[in-house]
Amino acid sequence: MRMRLGSALRNLLAKKGLRGRIDAQRALVVWPEVVGAENADRARAARVRNGVLYIVARDPGWAQTFDLMRVDLLQRLNARLGRDIITDLRFSTVSDEPLPPPAAAPRRVQKRLAAHPADAEAAARLSASVADHGLRDAIRRAFTTLLHARRQRRQQGFAKCPRCGLVHA
Repeated sequence: MRMRLGSALRNLLAKKGLRGRIDAQRALVVWPEVVGAENADRARAARVRNGVLYIVARDPGWAQTFDLMRVDLLQRLNARLGRDIITDLRFSTVSDEPLPPPAAAPRRVQKRLAAHPADAEAAARLSASVADHGLRDAIRRAFTTLLHARRQRRQQGFAKCPRCGLVHA
């Protein structure tokens, strides 16, 4: 009789009485899937003891928020685990190891276009009277960016407002 490795391991774990404990530990792995990536940054599953999943929140406000969602989270967690393994959720802000910093929001990368020569010349003229080299360079770059943005808006169909003189829709 031939048996698959997965089946053999499940049978061995069941015989040794470890299957329930291992299934309970799976709650640590599926917690981010249950609460979503953003909420997983705010609270992480720390340990499981006697059917209770202990969760460490980033701060007391998040601990309370998750506690208010306890019933729903418990149902979703056990549904994801396939059976009622976790009996309760406990939220705190105290942990043996600190939570990692929150994930940084993805940065939008904008394609930088070269400034029109007329914009660069106008910016150089406007900043020429500033004596300090660093300040003059900063002013020149700011004016170049401003003039370039106005030119792009006009190319995209925006018009100069007759009231205020700014370029907008």
